[in-house]
Amino acid sequence: MGFAQKRIAVVGGGLGGMAFMNSALHSQLSNIHLYEAASQFTEVGAGVNITRNANKILDAMGVGPDMLWKSSRDPPCYMEYRHYRTNEYLGQIDEFGDPRSRQIHRAHLLEALKKNVPDEKISLGKRLVSADWSSTKACYSLTFQDGTTAEADIVVGCDGIKSVVRQYLGLADYPIYSGQMVYRGYVSYDDLTPETAALLRKTVNFRGLRKHVLTLPIGNDESKSARVGIIGFMTEPLENWTSESWLSTAPIDDLYAHVQDWTGAVQEIVAGLRKGSADGKILKQALYVREATAKWFDVRPECPGSGVILIGDSVHSTLPHQGQGACQAIESGFALAQTLKNWKGADLAPALQFFQDLRKPRTDRITQSSYETGKMASADIPEEMWAKAFDPDMVRERMRWVMEYDLLDELAKGLQASEDKTPGASDTRSGASISEEPAAEQTTLQRWLNKLDSIPGLETRGIERVPEELRHPKATVGSYLQMFLIWFAINCTANNMTVGILGPAAFGLGFKDAIVCCLFGTIFGSVCTGYISAFGPISGLRTLVVARYTMGYWPSKLCVLLNIVIEVGYGLVDCLVAGLILTAVNGQGMTVIVGIIVSAIITWVVATFGIKWFHMFERWIWIPTVLLLFILIGSAGPNFNVNFESSGSGAVLAGNRLSYFFLTASGPLGWAPASADFYSYYPPSTSRPLTAAMTAGGITCGKLLIEFLGIGLASGLATMPSWAEAFDQSAGALIAEAFAPLGGFGKFCAVVLALCVSANNIPGTYAAALNFQMLGRYAAKVPRPIWSTIVVIIFTVCAIGGRAQLFSIFLNFLSLIGYWVIIWIVITLEEQVLFRKHKGYDWEQWANKAYLPVGYAALTSFLVGWAGAIICMSQTYYVGPVAKMVGNGADLGLPVGMSWAGLVYPPLRHLELKFIGR
Repeated sequence: MGFAQKRIAVVGGGLGGMAFMNSALHSQLSNIHLYEAASQFTEVGAGVNITRNANKILDAMGVGPDMLWKSSRDPPCYMEYRHYRTNEYLGQIDEFGDPRSRQIHRAHLLEALKKNVPDEKISLGKRLVSADWSSTKACYSLTFQDGTTAEADIVVGCDGIKSVVRQYLGLADYPIYSGQMVYRGYVSYDDLTPETAALLRKTVNFRGLRKHVLTLPIGNDESKSARVGIIGFMTEPLENWTSESWLSTAPIDDLYAHVQDWTGAVQEIVAGLRKGSADGKILKQALYVREATAKWFDVRPECPGSGVILIGDSVHSTLPHQGQGACQAIESGFALAQTLKNWKGADLAPALQFFQDLRKPRTDRITQSSYETGKMASADIPEEMWAKAFDPDMVRERMRWVMEYDLLDELAKGLQASEDKTPGASDTRSGASISEEPAAEQTTLQRWLNKLDSIPGLETRGIERVPEELRHPKATVGSYLQMFLIWFAINCTANNMTVGILGPAAFGLGFKDAIVCCLFGTIFGSVCTGYISAFGPISGLRTLVVARYTMGYWPSKLCVLLNIVIEVGYGLVDCLVAGLILTAVNGQGMTVIVGIIVSAIITWVVATFGIKWFHMFERWIWIPTVLLLFILIGSAGPNFNVNFESSGSGAVLAGNRLSYFFLTASGPLGWAPASADFYSYYPPSTSRPLTAAMTAGGITCGKLLIEFLGIGLASGLATMPSWAEAFDQSAGALIAEAFAPLGGFGKFCAVVLALCVSANNIPGTYAAALNFQMLGRYAAKVPRPIWSTIVVIIFTVCAIGGRAQLFSIFLNFLSLIGYWVIIWIVITLEEQVLFRKHKGYDWEQWANKAYLPVGYAALTSFLVGWAGAIICMSQTYYVGPVAKMVGNGADLGLPVGMSWAGLVYPPLRHLELKFIGR
């Protein structure tokens, strides 16, 4: 049946749109029209490299001869690499077979494509304003900036990376700056010395430090189109970009500033650019990319034969380091046209789902591999390591699957398979998948993911590394302030007041003793967490994925399991504290269960939406919290007993001080296994010392403000009978009682303070969802929002079940956190300082079991540290033999555990490297 009679509107007349027009007309989709925003097709543009995989398609459509008239022909190799300063030959990549790559001016390629499209099929000067669905006409009504309109059954968005059509799929994201600017221009062979001109008759990459200059042999002598296309990839901050357009011009001097000490051939290129430019300028482009998009199309439920579909940069943009931007648009255009022509059925949804399932895995992989190839093209390691680290043969192997792909064959097989599966035109499941998975199951999952991705601001990324081009372009003063604020907000919450209360109430410490122990214990734990957090920007990985580089792939899962316990434990305590406060304020009219559920719902909403919502929430939630705490100080402060003295003396008092010191350290230590999670979108250039300082400072300031208040409240228990009576009920009741002198306003303050506890719960829930994905490949396939939901359900149920035991839960839980976390941190520090000081980390190998340590040394040290902690720990349920020697029992598990692990790890790791090699 197909969709040959449907009215198709193509928005965008660039290479993607024009390639689709050729494919559509070749496929006999004649009821089609293209709308281009520009008033005319111009010579503006640069050289493009069309590789074997796309040339096969162009040849099949008959475009090849017209293209070859003004393109290069039979290049001697695909690419040759040269040293940027010495011009030393570094190697080359051979072609991948016929048809060979073709280098051509963008305008000449458009000219070849336009030749097959009748003029009456193209409307210029048509900048799209809206593409709304008309219920009365049962079609899309397109409105353009010039006031004209058009109608279509199917809208194909080919309008580039800043696509307008995307919004009609509910996609509200923005392109992300990649960190690189591209300078583009042309040099005449006549303006070069014979030696350089001969060299540049092939594609050459002058490979420099975080930048490279690529030359393309554009055109040919027969058509008098031969010249050298220049593409300079330069790392620059986005602040240098002042144009509102994606493409602008810049002085040639800007390019020269990057390459002024490069080899003579590059200096000739710059001189040639100057000769060929009347105004001393060349094209400059800011390279943007988008995160992989789950939703490529939308079909009207009331009209199943109509819909919107995206192709090209509007949905699968990629960096140009494999020359695949235009090539993938050509592939997608041909695949879509053939699908619309040959689909058996009247329902557009399964046809477009088939198209997406065919194309998306390939385009997603190319987006990632293009980023990786770019890193190889622009070295970011010391020059003395280049020869060892750079292997053209390896680069070629990484590109082979891209170039040797045969879309014509894959498409034919896929369409045939979908036709074989199609029981009838009314079966909407036909052709939903070209994989071996059950078609209905994959379609349901994919559609569900599409809905997730269409929600504005929802983060669907899981534990995979965040590529540099998808991160923030630069860490600014505001970025570092944000680090401080989120950690301040996370820790300045009512649940942490309980830690302060424990000093006098559980350990019998006086006001001053409790303050001093809390101060230095918090600083110690915060500094450790700050150190771990600094791995986030440099790696682009989640914290316990980074742990694989120390613990090994499989042993690191032990840390993952332990951290899941931590985060669920935090969720339990946070919800319980909030619930107890709300219950106390309501005079027991609201059950603790209702209060717990209210707190859990707030946590679930923000944690499920992900990192953007989390950062925004934490940026502001501290303000009402701090205001309420100052009100609390005014209300309860006069009743603090600052002269309250510690009970006990000698070894008993020393033991209590030690136990409380390490208890207060365990709180901030508990954030270490999640601390880098919140920085993985920061650029690798982010300062590690500043990151650590902002993290440690935010945690310390947030915790001390709230915990000192807890100490103050506990110090007044002996002199304030109403406080003591409230404390007998719960810590939440004590907080509510502290606001009691303010009457109804005090109750309001207590309620808001209880709701703000979610600021502490949200990051833990977010981290726990990621940890569940780290348990295995099947767990990783479950979207993070689902895991967030599961985590919230778990700790909500646990909080309801343990609502009568808050103090014992908090006391024992916090200490257990500190034991294993400090052991892991010590091992991580030793691995970095002693064993990776020179070789560093290859963060792209995060999932490569063959690269990561086996983990024998780390696991053994981890267990040895735990053994030391066990014999030195002091908890209500168990006191180790060493702990019993100090007073009534001192909790020494944390210092002994870290010491034992730190002593045994270096020799064990040395042996592991010697005999295993990794």
